[in-house]
Amino acid sequence: MKPTKLFLALTVAVLLGACANQERYYTLTGELPDSSYNGMTVYLTDFDNGCKIDSTTVDGNKVTFRGIAPDTALNCRIDIARALFSNPILEKGDIVTDFVNHRTSGTPLNDEMARILTYLADWHDRANKAREEFEGTQEEFVARYMDEFYAELNSLMKEEFLKHTNDAVGYLIVREVLGSVELMKHVCDNSGPWLNNKGMVKRMRQNAQGLLATAEGMTYTDIKGTDIDGKPLALSDYVGKGNYVLVDFWASWCGPCRGEIPNLRKLYEKYNGKALTILGIYVWDNIENMKTAVKEEQIAWPQLFDSEGTATGSYGVDGTGIPHLILFGPDGTILERDIERGQNKLRGENMIKTVGEYLEAEQQ
Repeated sequence: MKPTKLFLALTVAVLLGACANQERYYTLTGELPDSSYNGMTVYLTDFDNGCKIDSTTVDGNKVTFRGIAPDTALNCRIDIARALFSNPILEKGDIVTDFVNHRTSGTPLNDEMARILTYLADWHDRANKAREEFEGTQEEFVARYMDEFYAELNSLMKEEFLKHTNDAVGYLIVREVLGSVELMKHVCDNSGPWLNNKGMVKRMRQNAQGLLATAEGMTYTDIKGTDIDGKPLALSDYVGKGNYVLVDFWASWCGPCRGEIPNLRKLYEKYNGKALTILGIYVWDNIENMKTAVKEEQIAWPQLFDSEGTATGSYGVDGTGIPHLILFGPDGTILERDIERGQNKLRGENMIKTVGEYLEAEQQ
């Protein structure tokens, strides 16, 4: 019996469909350093929202995922252990990821991102080497060289982002620019619809708006919370009342935050009651930990606990991180804040110098 035309047509359609799917398949593999991870269940997740995409079991010191690639390449995350992870871009082809060095290659977008990450690693190495060879303090090195280093970095990130305004490489570039207002504005002005719909980019836009609304020269935005005893307290209880106010966004688990406390104490001991108020704004933690840290560090200046969880968003600190210090003038105008990477006016000895200059000028 001869095959009918309908049967032949269906057969061809099935074969063509199979070929089409084959072209969209991805394989994602990665080697692990030893056999201790064998048998572990590992998840491939959406980097932006944390949703699980797939799972696999480590076998033979190796992680392997297979499937049909999404229509639009997707930023993913694989966590094995604290120092073993990768951020692959899921697209069709054979993807190879390195969990130790955190690089992924084998497909066009992953190769492109690996190239950018290699540059960033080299940039950090050159900056660290220059610091090691510099005979002077950290503050002097920052003042002399870091503007040049960051100008180079910002220029390259702008150029690279313009090549990837609406894809997964652009998404990862956004992660690298969160500490720079200049670069965040560049992303906001040029990103495409797919990228704009991502949660991280939406949060970045909100953060940039907070930074711009509270930039130097702007009037303060109020923050409401509680004092160390749980009683209502607001930033406006201190700012705009005729004194200079130095505000410190911090948390007890933040090592660099605790590292600034001796410098804040020097300012407090020298200028407290002499036109300067220091106010800590405790964020991203609970009030009990704040109480413990205040006692351990013997902090004498007042603390505002961010009970509403809005303080860092209002001032764009979500993108810059903590510690973050802001100096307000007697009328509530923002005089100084470090919102660009590499700036150092309100850290370490530079903070003592900067604040001191304002207060001494006021007394003349």
